[in-house]
Order: sequence, then C-alpha cells, then structure tokens
Amino acid sequence: MLALSDGFTATVLVLAERAGITIDWAHLGAAPDGPLEDVQVSASTGMSTAAEGGAWGAGLREKARELSRRMPR
Repeated sequence: MLALSDGFTATVLVLAERAGITIDWAHLGAAPDGPLEDVQVSASTGMSTAAEGGAWGAGLREKARELSRRMPR
C-alpha cells in the first residue's frame, strides 16, 4: 500500500511541476507546524507525515525525478 501511495504522490508532483506549480521540496518531509485539521493522521505517530520525514521526502523526490524522465511530455 505504501508503494502505491508513494507512486501516486510522485506522479502528482511531476504533473504539478509540469503545470508550472512550484513545489516546496524543503517542506515536503517536514513535520506539521500548526494544528492538524481536516487531514488524515497516522495512528502511530499522530502526524500527517512519516516519522522519518526527511528520508521519505528525499525518496519521493527521487521517484518523481525518475518518473519525470520516463513520462512522455
């Protein structure tokens, strides 16, 4: 399930960049800095991102790069 979720997220990021939307890669794996409202929250960490957010964000960025290279324009 995690691979499917990460693949979907990477695809959305590639499509967003191609549409001219600026992605803030620095905040991608960061912990939320405000109250959590209307988001799905992990039961184990209580946060909306993975516990190892920096590593998750770096992996997601690499997946997005690979997809961008292989995805037709």
